[in-house]
Amino acid sequence: MRLLPVIALLAACEPPERAPCAVDSDPLLELTPSGVPFGTFVDGDEAYYGPPPQGGAPYSPVDLRVSGLEDMDKGVLIELSAVDVDSGEDLGSLSYPTRLVCANVGDSAGNWLANDVHHRFYGWELDELPGRLMALTVAVTDQTDQRLETSFEAVLVQMD
Repeated sequence: MRLLPVIALLAACEPPERAPCAVDSDPLLELTPSGVPFGTFVDGDEAYYGPPPQGGAPYSPVDLRVSGLEDMDKGVLIELSAVDVDSGEDLGSLSYPTRLVCANVGDSAGNWLANDVHHRFYGWELDELPGRLMALTVAVTDQTDQRLETSFEAVLVQMD
């Protein structure tokens, strides 16, 4: 008998007005170095890089926030490429399929997140990168081939 009031209470609850991460907003891709809140990074600020924990080419972690694309729960393709702004040298590129996480709380609620996406500096040594002004471009493509692209410029600083 105690279960009846709980069931009545649940039945009286209204469903949310929109599903989390519903596709009802304009497409948007935001990019920031990991650990930097979205919307606070300014071109020319520092971005950290270092040796990845698993070894291999140096990396620089970034975070992505995405909205307005279709079927992101089924996965996306992330592409990263970087160049040295001053010399024009290629600082590496890579692409890989992945899944994003739907945020349902906080400043990112209603958006898809990819935390700690790793740009890799293939062919570069740690001591060749500090002080370089890097232009990093990131693209996210959904299952319907809709593509969003954004970039930032950052001065590379080696992690401690």
